[in-house]
Amino acid sequence: MALSLLKYGEHLDGRDDPRPLGPEPSPFPSVKPHLAVQPVKAVVYSGLGTLWLASIGEPELLPSDEVMRKIALDKTISEFKMWASMSRKPGEPADYMEVMLKQLADKLLSGSITSQRTEVRLEHVWQAVVDRLLQREYSYDAGFYGSPAELGEKIAYYYQRAAQGLSVFPKALATFKTIAKKGVLQGIHANGQMATPILVTRELIQQGRLTSLAEVFEPAISIWSYEIGVRKETDRGFLALLAGLKSKGLTAEQTLYVGCDVERDIVPAKRRGFRTALLLADKNSAKVTPADLKDEKSKPNVLLTAFEQIVSVVPSAGA
Repeated sequence: MALSLLKYGEHLDGRDDPRPLGPEPSPFPSVKPHLAVQPVKAVVYSGLGTLWLASIGEPELLPSDEVMRKIALDKTISEFKMWASMSRKPGEPADYMEVMLKQLADKLLSGSITSQRTEVRLEHVWQAVVDRLLQREYSYDAGFYGSPAELGEKIAYYYQRAAQGLSVFPKALATFKTIAKKGVLQGIHANGQMATPILVTRELIQQGRLTSLAEVFEPAISIWSYEIGVRKETDRGFLALLAGLKSKGLTAEQTLYVGCDVERDIVPAKRRGFRTALLLADKNSAKVTPADLKDEKSKPNVLLTAFEQIVSVVPSAGA
């Protein structure tokens, strides 16, 4: 039986397969927290800079870092033994694969364009690569990887893992578990690909026992951009979150939205009635100006300088 994506991630971590490491958080030494208990029944975390840290930003099909991109493409081509079934045009394998990925992504994007920024699912692009290779006598271990669609998911996971170093804040898992014990629901509102929640899970497991994100996050209010087809900060992205909250009998006013980017997290969340917490625990991912902390349109209800401080501003359910 083919491995699930979560088991595949576990399998890779058990191999001697070097990959980029996620960054260590870089604190703001001069910023003081503003902590006040918020009358909420749910906490929702935005993605990059809040739920996880990454060396090259949000996941992309072709990362802007040319060296990292080439290394990841070369590793992926070698890992899945693709080169023999690729057209032997002049140039390096990674260069040829980059061109193919761009062409296939553009084709997928043209078929799903919306009025808001469309999110292309990377596993669909890699599945299109597999479909093309299968026409050229490509073969793989279906017992291990599964169907061509499942193989595309695992290639996308391997590629994102090879291209992007990802980490989580110290005490993140303990924080999530403590809030869950308080009876407060937790959710995710993030830009990410299918591989992202698995990579986050694998990082959290380094801090303690965890079998899946569903142990600490409510699936109904865990919204990923790859699932809804648009970026989380769009109108549709926030409508999806509000619909998830409604399904659990919750409103924006009963929810603390935790983010590190004033423009993309705090402002749109406040505009829709959420209580907000600005996390300033990493200088490399946080985006804020002194003026943002004074303007009522962008001023958060809570200012956090360490991830675990979220516990102190969330009441126990029924309190």
